[in-house]
Amino acid sequence: MVASEVLPDDPAALARLLEAAATKFASLPLSAVPEDTLLETVETLERTHRRLDGVDAAVLVEVSDRAVYRKAGYLSVHQYLAQGLRLGDGAARRRRVSAAGIGRFTDLQGQTREPVLPATAVAVGEGAI
Repeated sequence: MVASEVLPDDPAALARLLEAAATKFASLPLSAVPEDTLLETVETLERTHRRLDGVDAAVLVEVSDRAVYRKAGYLSVHQYLAQGLRLGDGAARRRRVSAAGIGRFTDLQGQTREPVLPATAVAVGEGAI
């Protein structure tokens, strides 16, 4: 069975699963893991981390396009990231810059625009960079 067949389609449910998996992973002892398995694990985690950069960008685009940061009580996406999510100014800026390059924003006519950096967006989605 393919993993995507057993995973929920609801983004909030998937986010909760990611959190649960990370929490579980953090509690596991790694000292007994064979070296080859440890290397495979590190490589898998890095690919996942890279793919999550694309997921972060996609979510940030929705937050921006729909101005949902206002519902959370913030005046801008940056303020929401920096203060609401407690990322700080530097990390908030880096996320906004990343999303600006690889995100698919909606223009004023309601059309979804292609990413400014399409090849980079594909590579991030594949976990290559």
